[in-house]
Amino acid sequence: MACSKTNAMTREEVMAAVRAILPENFYVWDGKDEDGRPATDEELKTAVEAYRAKRNLLAGSGNKEP
Repeated sequence: MACSKTNAMTREEVMAAVRAILPENFYVWDGKDEDGRPATDEELKTAVEAYRAKRNLLAGSGNKEP
């Protein structure tokens, strides 16, 4: 579906609209749904470390990740 039109905006208009979004408006958590809460820096760091440890274990065992 290359070049299919889903709206009337040109690529340049879409890119300009995305660039106009201020960083503080990227995501606003409503405080209700815990699954929608952004991860803290510490949670992200822990998740990355766990992923890297798992990846290293799989690489050492001869198994390949799917």
